[in-house]
Amino acid sequence: MNVSQLARDLCCNHDRGTCQGILFEKSKGTIDGKMTGKKCWISKYRCKYFEDIVIPAITEKHIKYNLYKPYILKYNLHKENNYKP
Repeated sequence: MNVSQLARDLCCNHDRGTCQGILFEKSKGTIDGKMTGKKCWISKYRCKYFEDIVIPAITEKHIKYNLYKPYILKYNLHKENNYKP
């Protein structure tokens, strides 16, 4: 498994390799036109949605926690401060 497969399995924005661009801030959702319909870039760049929403949801209570944990740790170490604009 790699970080792209992790996004495919866990991210609700991931749709057959493209990003839906839906962002959540507190109680409202917005659509980011810069991301919508674009190829998922998680294998090359960091993703705020993935970091702020997806990763925190994978706790020890998650049924696949032990499978995902090493890849989440690996993702957390890659490409520091390298966010796609």
